[in-house]
Amino acid sequence: MLIMQLNAFEALKKASDACDIQFVSGYMGYIASGFLSYFSNVIQAINESAALSMAHINSYFGKRSIVIMKNAGLNEAALPFRNACDLGINAAMLIIFSDDVTADMSENKQDSRRYYDIGKTLLLEPKSPKELYEMLIEACRISEKIKLPILIRITNALH
Repeated sequence: MLIMQLNAFEALKKASDACDIQFVSGYMGYIASGFLSYFSNVIQAINESAALSMAHINSYFGKRSIVIMKNAGLNEAALPFRNACDLGINAAMLIIFSDDVTADMSENKQDSRRYYDIGKTLLLEPKSPKELYEMLIEACRISEKIKLPILIRITNALH
């Protein structure tokens, strides 16, 4: 299947497979639920903090990891996010978060982009499924090179 023909959900899953992601955790919520449904091996966490902590532990012990969370999820997971940035990682760790920029399914618009500055890491914001696929693959490489988790912001404009 050509990358151009994939939707955002499929692009994330295909890129994860291409990167040999070994651990996927997440917390359900608007936009994130759709992405999580594409993974048969996802560990559903009780909240965003637990999901991020599990991904960090797996990354620290050498498994490429992704955590997927709903809008405002980084607000809940701010402490484990900082811990992951401060302690570092040993295998790629990608934090996929969705922001409801039009307030379609939440009480206000979400913008979690400032977390990249708080964690002194990188933030990627794909504008198409093709970019999502390409950015996720590159993010795995960069994450392992700089030993930090990489943030990937997905908005309701993408899905």
